[in-house]
Amino acid sequence: MFKLTKIQNSGVNVPEPQILPKGEVAIARGSALIISGGKVSAAGTTTLPTHIALADAKATDATIPCAQIHTNMVFECPVKEGTPSALVPGTKVCLVQEGGNTIGVNTTTTSGVATVYDTLGAVKVGDKILITFR
Repeated sequence: MFKLTKIQNSGVNVPEPQILPKGEVAIARGSALIISGGKVSAAGTTTLPTHIALADAKATDATIPCAQIHTNMVFECPVKEGTPSALVPGTKVCLVQEGGNTIGVNTTTTSGVATVYDTLGAVKVGDKILITFR
């Protein structure tokens, strides 16, 4: 799950919500999303996401509240695969999908789309780090 922790150079740490149409799939709060065919769906592991889901949505829901991602947003997320202790700030890593939702990162740097902002001392799978999408 991607959780907004701060918006750099801003006195506000709350994103502007948007209600966007979605396909017939369930989406979990905090999932990284893209817009494809006019509807939001899960971002691929090497696809730069454009939005984060602000709430859960059932497959039968027609819309979902989202926040558009900007380059000055810093997100907390879990490292789902790999060895987080090898990460350093500035490294670009890939996203991880689980259950049809894009909910974290791994330590794969080939074609990475999430930039490590702070490792927060992460050493094992499940530990959280801070990332940006740039």
